Amino acid sequence: MKFINWFYDDSGYYTYVLLDGPNELFKEIQTRFNAQNMQILQSGGSFRPSVNGRQYDWYIRTDASFESVKGVFDRFLDTSRSIQQSVRNDSDNPEDILRALREDPQLIIKVLEYLERKKREITELQESHNALQNRYQNMANELQEIRKRNQQLLRDSPNVEMTDMSDSSLDLQQSDKKNEIDDWIAEVEDRENKIVRLKNRIEELKHEKLQLEQEFHDSHRLDSPSVTANSSEKLFHKLLQILAKDIVFLRNSLQYLWNEIEDPTKAIEIAANLAANTGEKRKKVRGVDGWYESTRLHDKSRLYYRRDKDNGKLEVLVSAKQEQNLDINWLKTQ
Repeated sequence: MKFINWFYDDSGYYTYVLLDGPNELFKEIQTRFNAQNMQILQSGGSFRPSVNGRQYDWYIRTDASFESVKGVFDRFLDTSRSIQQSVRNDSDNPEDILRALREDPQLIIKVLEYLERKKREITELQESHNALQNRYQNMANELQEIRKRNQQLLRDSPNVEMTDMSDSSLDLQQSDKKNEIDDWIAEVEDRENKIVRLKNRIEELKHEKLQLEQEFHDSHRLDSPSVTANSSEKLFHKLLQILAKDIVFLRNSLQYLWNEIEDPTKAIEIAANLAANTGEKRKKVRGVDGWYESTRLHDKSRLYYRRDKDNGKLEVLVSAKQEQNLDINWLKTQ
């Protein structure tokens, strides 16, 4: 693996690491976070574009610094390149591979998968070669059979005219068979030329891809020019500030709604109903005076609220269920 698309977003209350790739890669990066004692607060599939405008496959909420996160990705890529280079070099001394595997035992799975893919490719190439070889051998056998029949005709022919006719017949059959073999060889050569052209084009595309990836690699931080001030997330925040003027979303609520809830409309609807006093079901937050909790939000999230005595606006905190104790302690300080 030469590159991973990832992004470090510390623009809000929470810090997110967003990345693209298969589920195995997502799990591997989390394993490496834990190995470096880098705390993972939440993680899962990413539902909406990040502040840089790109939609990623996964998110990890963390308190780790950019340097620590970059170190994890760099070490992962360095180890992967070491293994790939060792495999390509086909070295008699496997120390490079063993050293890389000692650093990351999980990579043995990737090596085995790589070898299995190469084994399948070799098998397919061998089968194709055998099929072509059999076709050639069949043609050669047919040509030999024609020669044998002609020789038999020559022995059995009663006169020269028959011999001449047999010779003409043999020449015609041999010429047809030769033309067929020549056509077959030309077809094989044409396919080989096409394969060479395709391989060259693949190498050109790989080079172009690496250039594009390098350009994107420089945009992992929010201070990159690629991160615009008019991102979808910021537009989402601005719209709620305009449309829900009687609601104040506290701390990381809007960031949580955008990044970690697949459909945030229910939480927004509940907050709007509470602001309008429509009789939403609620319960008191234990140990915190003046704060209530909605009982209609789904199991993984919590919505806490109170009404500001001075301006009458509804103050709302939306957060993850598993952080309830931390959130309640925070509410006590408000």
